[in-house]
Amino acid sequence: MARRLIRFYDELGEIWLDVPSSVARSRIGSYHNAVDAYLTEGDVGFLGPFRGKAVRDAQGKLHPFVTNPRILDRLARMGALFGFEDIYKYSS
Repeated sequence: MARRLIRFYDELGEIWLDVPSSVARSRIGSYHNAVDAYLTEGDVGFLGPFRGKAVRDAQGKLHPFVTNPRILDRLARMGALFGFEDIYKYSS
């Protein structure tokens, strides 16, 4: 059975998570929107709802949302933040 993976970011760049919870997947989608808005508008307020929060993957590991503007700016300069419109992929 194919797994539905969702794009996420850590301090080093893009990672793909197997997140079984639809609530968590929706939260990640909202996070992508907030990061995109931050990068477009430069307003760190968009990141506020995600500070100190994390999502749990299928293996039970917690992954914190990256909300530090310096890290997000560095990732953006590296080209590591992209594909906000395509956040899912399928894996077997």
